[in-house]
Amino acid sequence: SSTIKEHKADMAPAYVANGLVGLRIGKNPLGGTALLNGYMGLQETERVEAYDYVPYPVSGDIRLNGLSLASRPDLLAFRDQTLDFATGELLTRFDFSANGVTAHTEVLTFCSRSMPTLTLQEIRVRVDKPCSLVLRAQVDPTGLRGRCLHRQAPNQGWTIAEGSLHWESAGGLASCGVAYLTQFLGVEGVTPRRDFWGHESALFSDYTVEAKPGQPYVLRQLTSLVPNIMHAAPDHEAIRLVRTGFHRGFDNLRADNRTAWAELWKSRVNLVGAEERWQRIADSAFYYLHSSVHPSNPCSVGPWGVGIRMPYMGHVFWDCETFTYPPVVLTAPEAARAMMDYRFKCLPAARNNAALNGYRGCQFPWQSGRNGDESLASWASAIFIEQHVSMDVAFAFAQYAHASGDELFMRQQAWPVLEGVSQWIASRVVETGRGYEIHNVTGIDESIENINNNGYINTAAIVILRETMDLARRLGYAVLPRWADIEKRMFIP
Repeated sequence: SSTIKEHKADMAPAYVANGLVGLRIGKNPLGGTALLNGYMGLQETERVEAYDYVPYPVSGDIRLNGLSLASRPDLLAFRDQTLDFATGELLTRFDFSANGVTAHTEVLTFCSRSMPTLTLQEIRVRVDKPCSLVLRAQVDPTGLRGRCLHRQAPNQGWTIAEGSLHWESAGGLASCGVAYLTQFLGVEGVTPRRDFWGHESALFSDYTVEAKPGQPYVLRQLTSLVPNIMHAAPDHEAIRLVRTGFHRGFDNLRADNRTAWAELWKSRVNLVGAEERWQRIADSAFYYLHSSVHPSNPCSVGPWGVGIRMPYMGHVFWDCETFTYPPVVLTAPEAARAMMDYRFKCLPAARNNAALNGYRGCQFPWQSGRNGDESLASWASAIFIEQHVSMDVAFAFAQYAHASGDELFMRQQAWPVLEGVSQWIASRVVETGRGYEIHNVTGIDESIENINNNGYINTAAIVILRETMDLARRLGYAVLPRWADIEKRMFIP
């Protein structure tokens, strides 16, 4: 675990995620920013598909004798914040003093690995003097780009959730559904006041009690976030899933989440002979890696992962297969399979991309979006010809085939990808007196543009042709003579 006792302005917010849902949480844990795998919007300046924020699923507030923390964040006295790498849980402790009363507060937040659309939060408060205490749970879209397509509060017909939203991203490229439920502990018979008005504003549930000193008051919130790439009516599905989670129970979901993380940590890398700090760094990397991958991810590496920084804009690119994927295939093979499922789903787009560039077979895009189309900003002309990504993707399929020994995967998914990329290689090379060459490329060193016969690219082509021919023999398929000729005579500078 990692604990901070002072929250500095330049600190990156804590990262709490399960791969499908990702949260960034600062010194006030009752608000933050959230991303959802598969949810993309139209980037404002480049006008291409890019990650977009979703309504924050576990927002909240505290009110003491009528004064709220949301209106006076300066009254928050930060105590400490602990990110538990073993369980993926974040515990934040602070004091909120207003109108002569201090609320000693603990907030627990985590994203469920057993029910990956669910984010859970528990607010636990003790006051030092009698007061009117209001604890609020809410789902907050305030300030987001995009628009609300549909909003349902409890008075709008019968519903099994306390509120739901269907939110569309900027440019209408995607949408998500959000639904939440709450549970109040500490006093029986407290009926929440819920939001019945507004359209773009937050959905909320307020619990009001006459609080006694020292008595714990606990508000629990479960929220489901569903991207429309996984369900055509994501708000309805979010209602179903949050209700399922509510039936399972907060404590059971927390236990299931801890069990799932414990299973992952069985694959922990143990460093022998290294200083202790290197083990801490390795453990931190392990946590962040597995916070961004999950068997349920529809679009490879999840929110806040390797593609979050500009100019990647949340896209899937070669780093996912070349650097993220190898440890995942050994430590979480089901999540690795999800990464391959995404690329296989995008195979038709890769065929179109090859055709658009005048080649045959499959050419995976440099920056891949929800459906596998090229999403690279048009100004990045040097990267248009950095075309080794197809070999990187194909090699990941070969790795999974070797690691799993799954012959059905080899026939149904690995073969179409390897065969398609080998077709692309065969159409991309030119035959010269030195053998086969690949001209007009940018290699992995992007400072050297538009060259012939980059060593990485030509070598990767040889490796993929060998993997394809080996797989063809294993599956009883014919090996094209041209593949063998290119593999043998590829020019390496």
